[in-house]
Amino acid sequence: MRPHLQSLSLTLGVLILALVSMSTFPMVRACINPPDSCTTPDFELSMEAPDAVVNQGNPPLALAIIYGFSNAYFSGNVNLSLLIAPNIVNEPTLTLEDPVLSFIPSVFRGSGVDISAGLNTPQGNYNVTVTGTGGNVTHTTGFVLTVAPPIPPDDFTVALYPIPTQFQPGGHSDVTIQVFRNGPPHMVPIDLTVELNLTISPSGLVATGFPGSVYIGTYDGIGTTFSVQSSSTTAPGVYTLNATGTNYQRSQSLSHSAIVTINVAIPSPQKPPPNPSSGPSTPQPDSHPKASTPSTGLSTLKREFSILAAMINKPIFWTFATGVVAFTILSLTAVAMAIRRNRRK
Repeated sequence: MRPHLQSLSLTLGVLILALVSMSTFPMVRACINPPDSCTTPDFELSMEAPDAVVNQGNPPLALAIIYGFSNAYFSGNVNLSLLIAPNIVNEPTLTLEDPVLSFIPSVFRGSGVDISAGLNTPQGNYNVTVTGTGGNVTHTTGFVLTVAPPIPPDDFTVALYPIPTQFQPGGHSDVTIQVFRNGPPHMVPIDLTVELNLTISPSGLVATGFPGSVYIGTYDGIGTTFSVQSSSTTAPGVYTLNATGTNYQRSQSLSHSAIVTINVAIPSPQKPPPNPSSGPSTPQPDSHPKASTPSTGLSTLKREFSILAAMINKPIFWTFATGVVAFTILSLTAVAMAIRRNRRK
């Protein structure tokens, strides 16, 4: 046989075997994407992902999705059920969001699987089987569920800022409390609510407007202001404010506190102004003036000569003028002293 005829015979043989095999062995999805000859009503089930992970202490989350598809000849309801293995105490809890899928020909349907695990659920892998039954048709699918260690509650910080930190009885302080989320978000970010509690010791101050809780988004924080009031009978002293925040999350709790002090003080008494009646007596002027002594005249002369010496550095015109004035003053002073001596005699 010629070579090209051998190749043609081999190709025809392969095609014949392929057609025989297709007609002899049924295909799993023959009636989902059917040829014209397939008219059997049917549907199929599949999982969005072959596995899922749940952390101990997590609330119920839709961690698995079931998809259903009907062919052109199937309509009706498909009842879903779940089976987990191993079946042990404290196993994960699985709940179907839509336990019944209602089909018309050639449509998609879906249902979520809410999965939760307690803090005492054993860690490890579980096989989950999903079974769907509609009429006399039953199909199954499944996934592997892994129970992982718990995620710690989201950490946060509490802070207090009183203004002012000191006042007298009857006064008050405006206090700002701030709560902020710490660190990077977890792989399952959950908005958290922090429960707040305030204690004041010793008693004597009253807080108004203190929030019982604050809501924090995924990445931020919040601040709010309340008032701490005293009365006129509040005892002076140092008062301690202790604000505690607790985050109840993922079946766990985490607490933080902030402590500040406020001083209630009586203002120091001011020193009274001096009383004029109790002060030193003001010397009264003598009704009999004393006669001037010679030393007084000498002091006067010294003062006049000092004035004259200070004028030496002036320009010559002013020096001459001030010299005339100084000479006149000295002359008059000498005459006055001579007259007083004569009167004493």
